Amino acid sequence: MAGLAALMAAPALPANLAPVPAGPRVKPPRIRPGDTIGLIEPATASDDPFDIDLVEEAIRAMGLVPKRGANLLKRYGYLAGQDKERAADITAMFADKSVRAIFAVRGGWGAARTLPFIDWDVVRANPKLLLGYSDITALHMAIAAKGGAITIHGPNAG
Repeated sequence: MAGLAALMAAPALPANLAPVPAGPRVKPPRIRPGDTIGLIEPATASDDPFDIDLVEEAIRAMGLVPKRGANLLKRYGYLAGQDKERAADITAMFADKSVRAIFAVRGGWGAARTLPFIDWDVVRANPKLLLGYSDITALHMAIAAKGGAITIHGPNAG
């Protein structure tokens, strides 16, 4: 009962985090050989830039083309850049018409902190496959609620 009282006392979600009305989920386009895959780190930073090189090599071996987010190698404490920088990479990858899917390099912790800074109109207008797990679940849930698209809870790229 105390948990319910705490939930009732919690402030309402900011307008940009409130869910959109329920409707059919959009199925993003499938990945084909030669497609560009956006690489983001919405949570914990990679420990070594060489890790990103290995991810890119694996993506190329699948016949795909990796594209790094502008802030991919940033670091802010244990996070892969500040919240707004990580959110900017997420939004930019959804906006980029050359990017067919988006892979999270790492999970960890911190993805939920990006949610207030993502442009959900851009995400809704450009449904794309997002692949990742662990803390990336925050993005999967938000994309389902705010973006109306289907994502894949699966291995991170790194």
